[in-house]
Amino acid sequence: MRSQFQRKIDALLSCPIGNPDQIHDQIMDVLLQVAELGAVTFFRGAHVDGQIHYDGITTTGDKTVSRYTDQMKGKPLLSTPTLDVENPNRDEINRFVTQDLEQLGVEGCRLDQRFLSPLRIHSTARILMYSGRRFLGWLGCFRRKDQPRAGRELKEELRPLEQPLLSALTTADHLRRRQMLDDEQFAVLSPSGCFEYSSPGLRDTLEKKHRRRVCDMVRKLDGGDLEMTVQAVDGIEVRVARMEGGGMFRYIAHFVPPSRPQLSPLANLTPAQREVAEYAASGATNKEIAEATDRSHQTVKVHLRNIYDRLDINSRVELAQMIERFRHRD
Repeated sequence: MRSQFQRKIDALLSCPIGNPDQIHDQIMDVLLQVAELGAVTFFRGAHVDGQIHYDGITTTGDKTVSRYTDQMKGKPLLSTPTLDVENPNRDEINRFVTQDLEQLGVEGCRLDQRFLSPLRIHSTARILMYSGRRFLGWLGCFRRKDQPRAGRELKEELRPLEQPLLSALTTADHLRRRQMLDDEQFAVLSPSGCFEYSSPGLRDTLEKKHRRRVCDMVRKLDGGDLEMTVQAVDGIEVRVARMEGGGMFRYIAHFVPPSRPQLSPLANLTPAQREVAEYAASGATNKEIAEATDRSHQTVKVHLRNIYDRLDINSRVELAQMIERFRHRD
């Protein structure tokens, strides 16, 4: 299956591609066919106003899945153990694992029996994809009971596809980043949502669908009491604010380059090492860590030595600084 998948992906990436979103669609199509799945869903995430939101969503296969995943666009990504994209378990990074369907969704949009019954799900798997520390996306695979491979363990069957899949999604991410805004841009809009002025870098990059989203943001803002609204528009943070001058209202839209979630520096530590690292970074002594974690003083010393080696640091001061920089990187 891996060689078949690799051949199709190589053929796909060798062709000229204008829209990087098309790559995601085609990669998902190839995965759907080769692995004989009922549906494949791919989510990207972006930082918007201090939260990670669902950004682009690609769903291939059964339309039942699309109806539910479409409701998630632009909404905050859940901070659950199975979707902690900045601090996952080490064995979740670029590795297929069993998917808990109850963890996928947003408030009022759980993938419950309304989803499971029509699709007749037999098995599921998911993978958190990273290029280095940069989060590429979350990918979920679903196989129906009536499909040929329904009796097999899906995550084990998909494991050989992890590396070619990562390579393909990394290529798509590079193309997408080249086409996105590099610097903050802005536009001025009338209360009806018409663009009256756009900065030069915005004129050639803003597509019709993006313009419509920004127009909708302005109209909603114009009809309410809020002074500003923030949304993710295909990975770009858009901030729309009301301006007043000369007895007239106008709206200014700032387009901020996308900020993708990244792995925490602690992501490569074991659960025990993470616990010790958090206590050490907060200023706890070895004795206090040993008492709080119910470990011996010697075990804490060994954990700290291994933590320093893995993170390439020499002291708990450097450890605290590293964690603090990550938490306030935006």
